[in-house]
Amino acid sequence: MSKLATFSKTLADLGNKRVRKNPRVYPKAKGKLLKVKQPTQIDPVEYELCQKWWTDYRLQYEAVRNLFKYEIERQKMEAISASRIDHEHERNRRHELTESWNKETHLIAIDKFEKLLKALIDKQTCKLAEFENEQMKSLTKLKANVDEVATLAEQMITEKNLDDKIDEIMNSDVVDYNFVVDYKGNIVRGTKPLEYKSHELHVEENVQDDPLSATS
Repeated sequence: MSKLATFSKTLADLGNKRVRKNPRVYPKAKGKLLKVKQPTQIDPVEYELCQKWWTDYRLQYEAVRNLFKYEIERQKMEAISASRIDHEHERNRRHELTESWNKETHLIAIDKFEKLLKALIDKQTCKLAEFENEQMKSLTKLKANVDEVATLAEQMITEKNLDDKIDEIMNSDVVDYNFVVDYKGNIVRGTKPLEYKSHELHVEENVQDDPLSATS
């Protein structure tokens, strides 16, 4: 029989039952067609005994677990209590030491802040004193300038004395600026060339009595 014929026969026997892609699907053996699987028979006495044993086992198991848990917690609490009793003195000593350190640190911090505040106050005081001194110097200088201007008030030209000042200037003596100053500081007037002899200058020969003669 070919594979196609076998596949067709198997598909017809199975009806709408889903098959694998492999066409080599064989039906159930003929000797097992009428065999029906029966459930295993349970002995009632054995079942009751197993139930009783299982219940006793669970009770004993939970009891042992609770006992172990209780013992662990008890030992833990005893260890904590013993630790508290043993280290109570040490904790008190550490607490006292910490408090003393806190007090010392507080005092040191207060002294430090007081010194810093005092330094800042001194610095600001010095700056204020310097500022006041500068202001006083400025006021003194301004007052001196005002006094100087007040003393020169009579010589100032105003609208009232403008005509008088103009007449005074026009009627004043003529100043002759036709002169030179030699290297010794002597004033030399006149228009004649200077004659130097042995680096000496005869000033009297060139001095003119009339200041306007040089311009005539």
